Amino acid sequence: MNAITAISPEKAAIPIYFDTDQRCLDVCAKTTGVAAFEELRIVRIKNTASLKYLQVSRTLEKEVLSNRNLKLITPWQKIRFDKFNNLPEFKPEF
Repeated sequence: MNAITAISPEKAAIPIYFDTDQRCLDVCAKTTGVAAFEELRIVRIKNTASLKYLQVSRTLEKEVLSNRNLKLITPWQKIRFDKFNNLPEFKPEF
């Protein structure tokens, strides 16, 4: 709790754990200094060995559209959580 309050979650001696992904993202967002969650620049990956598909926040739209190495394959969607407030399994949906 002290590391979060000090806006330094990376300095926690014991890894920080939350019961849900939604709670984790909410707390982490508060440590960024960005005023609103919708303004965060977020990238979600399945894992570091699988970077073919990325989920990115709308705030990265210009970078995606201007980078010839990236292709937008679905319309922008609001971040979704399952009934347990966790992120659904990372599967590209086309």
